[in-house]
Amino acid sequence: MSKDGVLVGRPVYPIQVAYRAGTSTGTAVIQVVHKREKSLNPKEIVLGVFLDIEGSFDSTSFDAIYTPATQRGRE
Repeated sequence: MSKDGVLVGRPVYPIQVAYRAGTSTGTAVIQVVHKREKSLNPKEIVLGVFLDIEGSFDSTSFDAIYTPATQRGRE
């Protein structure tokens, strides 16, 4: 599998939007809103946790991302 296709062909999580063609932060927001709307049942609890680590992608080396991704592609 090419370097560009590891996570596209086999995403880490089914609803992952990062590194996938045709998805964006807007896609992620829509997914969160949809999940919230589905859980409006009075017996359900909804918890949202959002984490933004400043500079996380800027300080992560290509190899630190690529190596585990290609290993996942071989599973």
